Amino acid sequence: MSRAQTYADILLNLPVDDTLKTFMERHALPLPEGWSWNDSG
Repeated sequence: MSRAQTYADILLNLPVDDTLKTFMERHALPLPEGWSWNDSG
């Protein structure tokens, strides 16, 4: 059984935009190793 997703996990799956980037940085949420703010979707 997989673990429940956290709010941060859900945010990381949203499309990249300035609002998301600002929120993640302002709240000092951890980003996956090698994270890039370029939308690869």
